Amino acid sequence: MPPLQRGALPPVVGFIDMDCFYVAVERARDPRLLGKPCAVVQYPTGQRGRPDLRPEDDRWRTGGPMGGIIAVSYEARARGVTRQMSGAEAKKVCPEVILVQVPTAFGKADLQIYKDAGDAVVDLLASRCDATEKRSVDEVAIDITGAAEHLLASRAAAELGAAASAATHLADSALSVDAAKVTRSSARQGHDKQQSRDTSELADGWEEVLRRAASDPVAWRLIAGAVVVKELRQQVESTLGFTCSGGVATNKVLAKQEDSAGKDGTCRERQDG
Repeated sequence: MPPLQRGALPPVVGFIDMDCFYVAVERARDPRLLGKPCAVVQYPTGQRGRPDLRPEDDRWRTGGPMGGIIAVSYEARARGVTRQMSGAEAKKVCPEVILVQVPTAFGKADLQIYKDAGDAVVDLLASRCDATEKRSVDEVAIDITGAAEHLLASRAAAELGAAASAATHLADSALSVDAAKVTRSSARQGHDKQQSRDTSELADGWEEVLRRAASDPVAWRLIAGAVVVKELRQQVESTLGFTCSGGVATNKVLAKQEDSAGKDGTCRERQDG
């Protein structure tokens, strides 16, 4: 690989987007929800005098007033449940769906358990990142320049290339183009490309990228960054139990675009800066 030119090159930026985060938080608290169609619903407005529901209370809703859905598991999406539905509408489409109401405090939604879980993700990412920026409860921009440079200095080029290509698809690959064609509605409902990938699909374009990277230090830094994001995603899942997707580029806008183009359990990399 070409020698590093520290200070003369753009940063390596990642973007982490948690999968079905409100549902994931509820599943971490209640394993009975694992593998089942479920959704998180808002509290019903206009119901003055209702007792508050603490996080540790039974918040499963089987009937009565319910708010709108704010998060849907992939299992429920596959059965036609969307975030545009109310809890009652979701029950009609998928009678077996489990609806979990957000906690309430002082008559309003209390989202603290989700914020705390998001903070735990940020804290974990910060252990390896130069900087983190929490963009929402389930999105984090990360500066991984230092971590990428460390990998470049400590691992062989062939090892990095193999690790990146096994878990990452490129912004201009056929896989990315297909993902970009998925409508917002389909993405919310859970299209089949979101849940599984044949690793052979990820190889599209990588041979050319690795050849070009031999004389392009920016490309090598992004390749190393893709490996960093892969390892961070694995760490988040093994430590906290949450899955996420990721993007890598030279700035957070492009990194978010690469992540947002397709939620498919992989990392996406943009090579053109």
